[in-house]
Amino acid sequence: MDDIFRLDEYLFNKYHYRFNGDYQDLSDQSFIQYESIGANSVVWLNIEGDDYLVKRIDNDRGRYAWLGELLSQKIAEVLGIPTAEYRVCRLGDDIAIMSKKFTKENETIILGAHIIQEAINRYPYLRDDANHVLEDDDFIDIYNIPEGVLTMDERHRYEYLHNNLNNLEELWSIVDIYLRLNYFDPNYLNMIMDYLVRLFMFDCLTIQGDRHMGNWAIVVIKNPDGSKSIRVPELFDNSASFNLWEYDIKRPKFYRFLEDYQKRPDNKRTKENIINALYANRLLLTPSEDAIKNVKKRKREPNNKVLEYFLTISDSDTIRTFKRYYDTLLSTDIGSLLKAIEDEQHIKIDEDVKKYIIDIIRENMNLLGECLKTLSIENGRGLSE
Repeated sequence: MDDIFRLDEYLFNKYHYRFNGDYQDLSDQSFIQYESIGANSVVWLNIEGDDYLVKRIDNDRGRYAWLGELLSQKIAEVLGIPTAEYRVCRLGDDIAIMSKKFTKENETIILGAHIIQEAINRYPYLRDDANHVLEDDDFIDIYNIPEGVLTMDERHRYEYLHNNLNNLEELWSIVDIYLRLNYFDPNYLNMIMDYLVRLFMFDCLTIQGDRHMGNWAIVVIKNPDGSKSIRVPELFDNSASFNLWEYDIKRPKFYRFLEDYQKRPDNKRTKENIINALYANRLLLTPSEDAIKNVKKRKREPNNKVLEYFLTISDSDTIRTFKRYYDTLLSTDIGSLLKAIEDEQHIKIDEDVKKYIIDIIRENMNLLGECLKTLSIENGRGLSE
């Protein structure tokens, strides 16, 4: 990565600041617009005239997370899905990912976690009574709140409640509550849900395992006349894609089970093993709570099973959209996309990593293709259309 963008050199040349590996010290500098120090430290910086969110990459478990982000961007562009722009950079001894700001001065991004929490907090105001939502039988019934959530301690309750509600079925009602509470046009509901459905489809295709409530959002626009409107944002935060998180652990397991599966493709055990290896990080944004086997441990069904259920409850237009995405990705040369990333970012991707990505995308497409074929045979829809 000799030619990679050196953010530490940029900071020294522009601000005469020498980064010494201390992210707390970096966050205290006057040129930092915003900071959040955690496992993956992030800071807002103005770089070459544009604002970027700079996120430190975990050099151990997530050492190829930057590649998941960049390849997701490439695939989104191929599919025609608006996406945030990313660059990879070097910050001291660390690799970091830079995300270009996609909101304007009059726009505010509202994360899904905020939407869910506001709906929970203010839900009683939509009713005659003022019971807390977890004491409201209607809320519990409508949103299929598992009994296990109700018995949790206060510290964990909302975290698991959020995860239980992070599915298309429940979000349809949750987003509707949010729009009504904030006096937005209810017609925005269809636009937002269409965005979430497309996110779910994209996550299936890219084996995205981190679409929690902070990785989807809406954008609220403050108009010149004082009114407010809504748009959906560009696709963002896809670093946990293509099974690259914990690559050093997942890669050998995947190939061990793949070899067995290729020898005995009709054997139920070998197929289950490759499915579990491929979908080690399962979908967090799902069609319904049926995909959640254990809300406390956030256990999900395998991605192919979740997709199969989604397709069986979807209308023909939705199935055609997924089929179009699927066919487009199926005909895309992933090797060429990886080569483009190398050329544009001035980096060299290890050949073993490229082979791994190409192989897992191929196996994922095979399994998802089986879902479409099954739907086609059973319901006369899908690939036969």
